[in-house]
Amino acid sequence: MLKLSSNRAVAIFLVLSMVMVVIIFANLILIIFSSQSRLSQHQISRTQAFYAGMAGINYALEKLRSGEWSVASTYSICASGCSVQERDFPHTIKRVVISIGSFGSGPNNTAKVKAKVYYLSP
Repeated sequence: MLKLSSNRAVAIFLVLSMVMVVIIFANLILIIFSSQSRLSQHQISRTQAFYAGMAGINYALEKLRSGEWSVASTYSICASGCSVQERDFPHTIKRVVISIGSFGSGPNNTAKVKAKVYYLSP
């Protein structure tokens, strides 16, 4: 009888230890997948911010070329409450601030055009 109960104890111990190993392994896999998802979303937000900044610079160059904007000034582009309204921004892009320097501030006496993008990363 004593031998049978010790075999049962060893079997229960092995089963419980295997269940714990499987639970820990599954937990690690879930952590890896969730962190990969967050990293991917952050990369998407950064890419959207980069292209929103480039679009802001192109927009500023066109406005300067047409004479609607002036040199040595700052303009904001956002969905609402800014000098320029843009409703087609992704939800992660909050605002693009375009700074246009004075003539002579860039190379060859040109004006520098800078874009700063404010965005949210999930």
